[in-house]
Amino acid sequence: MKKFIIIILSMLSIVTILTGCSEESPITPDRPYSMSEGYEEEYKDFSSVIHWVKNGDLEIFGHIYRPSNFDEHKAYPILIMSHGYNATGADQTNSLVKNVVAHGILCYTFDFCGGSVLSKSDGNFEDMTVLTEVSDLTAIIEDFKQMSFIDASKIALFGSSFGGLVTSVTAGRCVQDIQAVILQAPAIMANDGSVDPYEEFDHFNKKFIVLWGTADDAVNEKVVTDLFDYFGENRMTLYIIEDAPHSFQPSDYEKCMDDINQYLIEMGIITA
Repeated sequence: MKKFIIIILSMLSIVTILTGCSEESPITPDRPYSMSEGYEEEYKDFSSVIHWVKNGDLEIFGHIYRPSNFDEHKAYPILIMSHGYNATGADQTNSLVKNVVAHGILCYTFDFCGGSVLSKSDGNFEDMTVLTEVSDLTAIIEDFKQMSFIDASKIALFGSSFGGLVTSVTAGRCVQDIQAVILQAPAIMANDGSVDPYEEFDHFNKKFIVLWGTADDAVNEKVVTDLFDYFGENRMTLYIIEDAPHSFQPSDYEKCMDDINQYLIEMGIITA
């Protein structure tokens, strides 16, 4: 019998919008001011800084979100968030990011190379594949492992839609480096045939969670129930969010935020 955790909570009336003002930062000759390495933005309770990651001849654009009391001499857990098909890291800037940072965790949102026609990273949209995105995410993991302010034993991945497919494959290949995985409506069925996502992700021998909304018109219920049937309740917990669309809204995240936090506590990312 399939076992599911069904979360039905009332809609919250307050939607948090991330806004802020910019601080001065050096301008590089070949990039706009706001895309320069180290460019900072201050918000009410946190800050962000631009960080580029090198992957071969290409560079990946992203933001590191940090608590307002960030101390570069300390080592922090980090959640790396992978966006969906033809989206960007900006689409990942949501209430989940703010929640994670409020718990003292850094969060990195980024644009896959060629991952969107609006991507700020290098690369062409027509050249993007599952494996090019796996390569990007692997390069990001390796980059953060080397940073003094990152606790390399507490790296977590979040992937939505096509980014969920990429995250599952990457987690299986980098299992020694990844402590926790959260998949939101993972588009496993969008695989281009270059990999077997089930076989790849099966190497990830830790617990993971999947979020899926009943109003999802892109990833149907069978996709996530097939995942559950394959991995079983000892490895996977499925949270079904009533009326949530494929692209979660802040109120949809709020419905399952406590469960996300509990999972991150269980996996040692958040300190209880």
